[in-house]
Amino acid sequence: MVIHIAGIRRALNVIIAMEQSGVNRGIFVNTTGVFSKFRSASEEYEIIESKMVERLRNNDIKFAIIRPSMIYGNEKDKEDCFE
Repeated sequence: MVIHIAGIRRALNVIIAMEQSGVNRGIFVNTTGVFSKFRSASEEYEIIESKMVERLRNNDIKFAIIRPSMIYGNEKDKEDCFE
């Protein structure tokens, strides 16, 4: 089994590696951006995710896609924490 957490843009490469290695189960942590109102962002994610799902199904790989939302702790979350 593979648990992929490195981002949706790397998912197809992970699936190819799964196919080559004979791995037939995966959990993919994707983005809620597929539901974004900003079409420029959501269209790219929708395309990638549809290619992922097609490839996974064509190779009989059992999978789950999880889309956690971001939770910020405080106003400093976007600041460099190593200052």
